[in-house]
Amino acid sequence: MTLRIDLNCDLGEDVLVNRLPVELLIMPFISSANVACGRHAGNLASMHQTLQLARKHHVAVGVHPSYDDRLNFGRMSVKMTKAGLKDLLKAQILDLLKIAINEGVVIQHLKPHGALYNDAMIQQETADAIAETVAEILPHAHVFGLPESCMQNACKKTGVAFAAEAFADRAYDADGRLVARNKEGSLIHHTTEVIERCLLMVLENRIVSIDGKNIFFKPDTICLHGDGPNAPALSKALREALEEHHILVKPYAAI
Repeated sequence: MTLRIDLNCDLGEDVLVNRLPVELLIMPFISSANVACGRHAGNLASMHQTLQLARKHHVAVGVHPSYDDRLNFGRMSVKMTKAGLKDLLKAQILDLLKIAINEGVVIQHLKPHGALYNDAMIQQETADAIAETVAEILPHAHVFGLPESCMQNACKKTGVAFAAEAFADRAYDADGRLVARNKEGSLIHHTTEVIERCLLMVLENRIVSIDGKNIFFKPDTICLHGDGPNAPALSKALREALEEHHILVKPYAAI
């Protein structure tokens, strides 16, 4: 049986590498792009540009919504009512949807950003707000999230498709959650280590936690962050390593 994996990246976040938009450098090597919708980064112009590049490289497009928090890049939790969060999500989805229709691109998934992602994994009301909003506006789309989380449970309740996500360049706690970014060892920068971890995820369906414990699950998609200085080189090396091991890199919807 041929092994397949989706390789996704958070883009449209105003990141430059060697004075070039990181999207130009990463898009050829990924299969799904999570597009920032202006609340933590990006704007209407960057959304247009990212969607155009995704279409050119046959990369699947997803909404990457966040709390309204550009000051902290969406990495601080914001207390909101469920109704208020749904309104915020709808605004971001509709902003990207209008551009996608204009560009002839289909929005295939949604992945929350930063603190919103983390909150949706452990707060059922937050996860329910996301799943319900997707069901209302993008019923054909799927949601990326950690397995065995509130987000997966919310998708099950609402009938929204769920894709189990793993992170190439983030460390895990023994309980399968991401290590907080402010802790030492939370980010993995070495290319060889990232590649080894991803091959283990796909070939053996396991991740080794920061304290050496094996965590077993089958990822549908693997995230590689686009805001690191070595992200373009890492994305190229990872894509090449996956293909060398006869692993097809395809958008999740096509797997």
